[in-house]
Amino acid sequence: MLKKCFVGCIMFLWLSSNCLDAAAPSTAIVNGQEEGVSNLNFMKGGDTGLWSKEDEGDHFPCTREWWNIDAFFGDGHNTWSVTASMGYEMETFTCNMFFALFNGETGQCYRFGSFDDPLGKLSHKKNEVNLTYGLSTMSGLYPQYFIHLEDNESILILDMDFYAETVPQWVAGNITDGFLPMGMGFYRYGFISRCSVAGKMYFEGKTLDITGTGYYEHVWGNWSYHDPLMTPRNVSGLYGPLIKWWRNSHSFSLPSSITLSSDNNPFGYDWIWATFDNNWSLFYGNLMFWILEGPAFGVLYLEKDGQYNEFVDISYKYEAREYNKEFDIYYPLEIILEAKNDESLLSLHFTMTAERNVYIDRFHGITFWQGLGLWEAPGVVTGYYNDGATNISLQGKCEIEPQRIFSPLGHNEIAVMVYPETRGISINITSHLLGVEVLMGFHLLPHPRFYFDIRRIEQKNRASLDFF
Repeated sequence: MLKKCFVGCIMFLWLSSNCLDAAAPSTAIVNGQEEGVSNLNFMKGGDTGLWSKEDEGDHFPCTREWWNIDAFFGDGHNTWSVTASMGYEMETFTCNMFFALFNGETGQCYRFGSFDDPLGKLSHKKNEVNLTYGLSTMSGLYPQYFIHLEDNESILILDMDFYAETVPQWVAGNITDGFLPMGMGFYRYGFISRCSVAGKMYFEGKTLDITGTGYYEHVWGNWSYHDPLMTPRNVSGLYGPLIKWWRNSHSFSLPSSITLSSDNNPFGYDWIWATFDNNWSLFYGNLMFWILEGPAFGVLYLEKDGQYNEFVDISYKYEAREYNKEFDIYYPLEIILEAKNDESLLSLHFTMTAERNVYIDRFHGITFWQGLGLWEAPGVVTGYYNDGATNISLQGKCEIEPQRIFSPLGHNEIAVMVYPETRGISINITSHLLGVEVLMGFHLLPHPRFYFDIRRIEQKNRASLDFF
């Protein structure tokens, strides 16, 4: 049964990629005008690695756009991290500024964000990074950016110079020049995974010199979180090359287990940025496609010595999760990744170690999805990298950010595991919608046996991951 399921999935991917190859040129809306995605230059098959002034400036009035920074830094006594982004979105004509400081010693989160502000609260310009949001600003062009972050009460003031130590990278830049599909829309995702950071921090009545390492990104596009299929556009010109890219990067060996969950629908993601003690850095992004444990439909970039090494053959699982009772959903606190690329193997364990900065956007008037949740926190990463000849131990710091779209069906999960040694299979189904958990299995060796158990899940036990 499991083998047939995986073969079916593989056949679907194969047929999809070949059918999509023959599809008509797709279209997208860019700056309010209809433009063929095939004309957006992604068919050139290469990533220049540098951003133009047009890339860096705004693409208003696309559906949504943001500029984001993350940094780990020290003041000579304590360690800190900050995450901040400025963006606008045209679905509700609002602006948002995410702004949080984390104390690396205590794990405390200080929140200074501003959300659902009028569209004009964020000022931006074309052909340069020139942003103003209240008292905060971002400015510059690659390779240097100037960040001034200040809350409305001036409790926290951060002045930071970001200097890029790596070239910019478009996600899937060598496949689609960084254009990615989201439902029936698209977006373009660029980042710089390692920047030197220097400046000053005023906080709690003290002014301190700070130095550290930072991350910078710029994302823009036309897609909807509220209703991803609301405005159909022909984006097959993006799906086709990406499916072929993913297919060609995997060996398609059948895993011994896979777990699917309604929590991990395709409109959520896991995102990680990491900076290692040996001066390497990492970017990881994964769209879920209902998979809770198994192959990732995302990409990982390991930057070492200024060069990005791309990993697409990735598997993941969650070592720990936390429950959100209001929306009946679990999100990860610890993520384990294993990524392969030719002879290279990367094995990493990421763990949140601080209070979460939480953002909840409740959708009103939407027919199905209830809202969007985002949880972000700094943490630690440990693991190793093997290039086929040498094993290198890795440890460092990371920023983890899972985002989930809330379904009214609540939490539902199915885990399937095969046992070659007993010619057996087990299936574990957990459904909060039905209020039951079912455990069943069949084994041929050493003698045939079948088992089946069903239990009700009490409301008070829904936060537990172990009902049996």
